[in-house]
Amino acid sequence: MAGCAKEEVGRAYDLQEFCDAFSLLITQGLAQPENRKIEISKVRITSPIKMHAGNSGLIVTPWSFDIPSFVVSYESRTMAQLSFNSTSEFRAAFLQAEITRIELTITRN
Repeated sequence: MAGCAKEEVGRAYDLQEFCDAFSLLITQGLAQPENRKIEISKVRITSPIKMHAGNSGLIVTPWSFDIPSFVVSYESRTMAQLSFNSTSEFRAAFLQAEITRIELTITRN
């Protein structure tokens, strides 16, 4: 394992799995209405990590970050066409689609 302890590899994998799952939930807009919690990840060293929509962004519990909140941002493009005859046709439509920048605050409360 390239000189890494098994526990260190496990923690790194948990972090990668959490980040991957969380980014998919955020970008797909899957925060539940009415403060219902959705599970982000079941890491092996803590209880399941969950999120729900709050007044000022997404609330994550349990909170395991050193800072009280942080902002993430990403770009989104919506394309009405569902299928394309070629990669170049897709690329042209993608490049013409309007870019929307989304910012989201992630917080403990």
